[in-house]
Amino acid sequence: MSFQPVSMHSVRSSNQRTLVEHWNMLSVGRRFPSIEDFNPQARDHTPEQLIIWDVEGSGSQRQFRVRRMGLRAAEALGSGPIGRTMEELVPPALREISLQGAHECAATGSAIYAIISTVANGNLVDCERLLLPFGRNGDTVEHIIAALQLISFQGAVERQEVSRDFETRSQMTFAGKIPSDWGARNPLVTVAAPALSPERVPAMAPEPVAVAAAPAGPPPADKRQAARRKVLKTGKIHFGKSREVCTVRDLSSTGASIELARQINVPDYFTLVLEMESAARKCTVVWRNGLQLGIQFG
Repeated sequence: MSFQPVSMHSVRSSNQRTLVEHWNMLSVGRRFPSIEDFNPQARDHTPEQLIIWDVEGSGSQRQFRVRRMGLRAAEALGSGPIGRTMEELVPPALREISLQGAHECAATGSAIYAIISTVANGNLVDCERLLLPFGRNGDTVEHIIAALQLISFQGAVERQEVSRDFETRSQMTFAGKIPSDWGARNPLVTVAAPALSPERVPAMAPEPVAVAAAPAGPPPADKRQAARRKVLKTGKIHFGKSREVCTVRDLSSTGASIELARQINVPDYFTLVLEMESAARKCTVVWRNGLQLGIQFG
């Protein structure tokens, strides 16, 4: 498996893109930061889907052992994962894919972003996996934080059924590595980090949903039926055979405003799937403004 150099903009999920941007910001003066500096809550990220792996050994003898695990990640891997290795936890069909990504992360000090796809009940489902390296000296990777994002494109799916489908018929559809800005400019140079306080591992308790600034509101013709909250989430819109990425700027029970990633002709009717959700919403366009659309659900 070849991990091609890619940019942070290749990360589709806004949650994961926020994490890799935070990791990159902490990497000033070194290839990667210390785990003591990492604080997902500071970036309004809910760590339910995060796994912290301790990196033990090096080269072909390297192992990855679970230190902490968020609630949703624990649901995916089963009970009693703490202290077990990646070889012990990951199903055989996914073991090689998982270990290759972890070894690449530990060996290069780069963030690893991969997409693993399967088909569940006739629906295409992606598991987006982000691996972030950490170490106190900016040279040796001591910990890896993994973030998992499950997205169903065509409808609701049962998590347990999807897990079985990934174990029996999955394939890697994207594999990239993202060096930090400093690491990309200085690939052969290492800088010793200053002495740090005793190691602090990020908490895994759920945190409040992020609230982010949104662009100017929709035209006055948009008559909202329910109060909306400002968000910043990645979504996928589907019409015909097309699938397009969008950013959801605000959201309510009856509708949303979204921003397209590129200029395309979008019909008045399509379906929308939000990150961290499996159900598709039927949408009707009620206003348009360049790349921005106001939509009503139902």
